Amino acid sequence: MSKIKIKLKNTRGQVAIFALLMFSMIFMFFGMAINIGMLVHHKINLQNAADLAALSAAAEQARILNMIGWKNYELQKNWKSFMYNYWVAFNDRHQYFPDPRNPHFGVRGQRNLALGSGREWTQAFPGIAPSYCFGDVFGENPQTFKACEAQNLPATFATVPGGDAFIASISLFAPVAAPILNALENMSASQFTRANNQWNEFNIYNAAESRRDLIKHWNRSRMLYNTYFENRPGTLVGAMNANLPYETSNIPPASWHTQDSNFENQMPHISTPLRDHPQNFHHLAYVTALKNLNRSLLESVHYEELSPQNGYIQVAPQEIDFTVFYTQWGVEGARRKISPYTPIEASNFIVAIQKDPTVKTFYALKLTSTPFLPFLPGQNQWTLTAMAAAQPFGSRIGDPGFDERNYTKPVTIEGRPYRIPHMMVDENVSIDRTEVLHQLKSEGDLFEQKEAAPIPPEIVNLAITKPNRWDVLRYVFQTPETSQYASHPSDQIGGGFSTTAPTMNTSWANRAGYSIKLVPIQSLIPYISGASAESTKSIFH
Repeated sequence: MSKIKIKLKNTRGQVAIFALLMFSMIFMFFGMAINIGMLVHHKINLQNAADLAALSAAAEQARILNMIGWKNYELQKNWKSFMYNYWVAFNDRHQYFPDPRNPHFGVRGQRNLALGSGREWTQAFPGIAPSYCFGDVFGENPQTFKACEAQNLPATFATVPGGDAFIASISLFAPVAAPILNALENMSASQFTRANNQWNEFNIYNAAESRRDLIKHWNRSRMLYNTYFENRPGTLVGAMNANLPYETSNIPPASWHTQDSNFENQMPHISTPLRDHPQNFHHLAYVTALKNLNRSLLESVHYEELSPQNGYIQVAPQEIDFTVFYTQWGVEGARRKISPYTPIEASNFIVAIQKDPTVKTFYALKLTSTPFLPFLPGQNQWTLTAMAAAQPFGSRIGDPGFDERNYTKPVTIEGRPYRIPHMMVDENVSIDRTEVLHQLKSEGDLFEQKEAAPIPPEIVNLAITKPNRWDVLRYVFQTPETSQYASHPSDQIGGGFSTTAPTMNTSWANRAGYSIKLVPIQSLIPYISGASAESTKSIFH
């Protein structure tokens, strides 16, 4: 009994129990610290990967938007080329057209009238509008007269006074003279018929060429729109909205070629096919995320794109209706009268596209992963979630406040109201300003030779096709900063009617194209599709 009491009173070894308990707690806290540290590390790594993935996708979206903006300006250049043809190249024989040969900006029909700098042609002569006139000279002797500049011309040739009745009356008294007079009369009638046929052929030619020029530019605008802007596969907008699998990086076609093989030959200074093509930004984001995850996260990662409800971009054509006129000739008494205002109606001519500002372009994603934690063996592992969103920003495509008055102008001709083609060449300068027409004519002399000879390099830089300050506010231009290739010569900035050429780049100080930025995912929840938005709720509660 006493031995038992002695053993119970023995306190040797009690420290070991406390040491065991203490080391167990220390080990538990140590394991907890390791797990928490690894969780923080994994969470940071997962979030960084998500951020980088969103930025990589948004960067490619920005590049596609810059391509869309560049092609949008090519639509504008097509309109500018039409303006040059209608207002200058095929209209400069109009009797009131400002004469670049006159230092006082006189006009051909009114040489003693100086319009003065800054005056508008249609203001100086109310009711005057451009008119297609393809006939510089007319007649067997080209130096006889210039048809388009003339106000009226003789309608008949020399004839025997009294005609057939006079010849018949003198045939009784002068039988020798009668056949001669009759031959002269027949010759005159033949010449009159021949002249009428020539004038009719001239009128037919004028009408056909006017329609041809209008239809040519109308078709080019449609072709550009169909090739690059329709929301279908194989277009820039289609590339932006394509819901492609992450595993593929190819978006056909590798380069864009217009639907008409003659398109580029017809107007090489207006449009060129893309020489580089968009990448699959879904794939870029996916690969970027995987390449930036550590091995533990990579083994169980789940990638989910938070897709938008209405696609990444929606564009609409900016279309206008207007009337053009061509010149024809008719007989009025003994004179041949010029009628310059024979109308041709045009409708739904695409001058630009407009990006729907209510459809946000962004890229958002959610990454989830269950990393291995060494001090939770056999237990439920923690699932980590990271979300990120990035947006292209800093520029715009098209003019949200599209105003048809920037492209057409109201005039009243012969008592009827019309809208004629028009264009602003700068904030306060329009194409019908006298000095503008004068400058376009003087700078476009070589441009008018494009049908007869290959287009020399300087023609590509015709002033009217260059972006000016007014265009800079409304369009995005391809530059070395917005594409991996140098721009086409016709896209060089400067010229036009601006005294200083604006600097175009994508730097933070002076953006002409789209930049990118990370944005809070909460700001995009209203734009994310229902299923994707539902999957984000758990992270916010």
